[in-house]
Amino acid sequence: MVMKNLIRRILKEDANIKVLNKHITKDLQKQVDSGKVPMLDFLDLERKGLSNYFDEIKQIYFDFVGDEEEAFKLFKSFFDNKDITEKDIESIGIRVHPDEKYRIKITGIYNPDYRTQIKGNWFKILEFGFALLGGQFTTNQGVLSLEELYGEEYDEIWTDVTDNLKWEIEDYVLSQARNFGLEFDDAEIYWND
Repeated sequence: MVMKNLIRRILKEDANIKVLNKHITKDLQKQVDSGKVPMLDFLDLERKGLSNYFDEIKQIYFDFVGDEEEAFKLFKSFFDNKDITEKDIESIGIRVHPDEKYRIKITGIYNPDYRTQIKGNWFKILEFGFALLGGQFTTNQGVLSLEELYGEEYDEIWTDVTDNLKWEIEDYVLSQARNFGLEFDDAEIYWND
């Protein structure tokens, strides 16, 4: 009886993967047909309770675009010189103060071979740059513009604002990487003024 239940479960799981494959492939093809870069929406997939299938979904995506290397190329081209705003940051579930408005340019993904060996262990570390194009930020001194934050009297506040902003940008880029089937252990983010 146990073997029979196991076989049923395996067959059901296999059927689920086939349905998932058909659904995801159809969605990706629609994106390509409409001129968009094919990418997954992992927030939506999680909302649908499909996060347990992350490995299978990644493989479906890699099969669709070619392989993991092609997925990284698509990810890199998606972000090269891409402008993002606080609205993009909010779209992944990070709360941004309502008075904060900003525009950032992702200036590039720097490491085409993102695998790094540290003390004999391999890690996937994403390196990318960004430039702050403008904005206003909530501080303990009130709402300050980017130009005001450049003043020497705001050096300490500047550090707080930029540290928080780096965290938000890093989370956004790493979240978007998942939409290309990519996962990273860490990210190194660089200022490009």
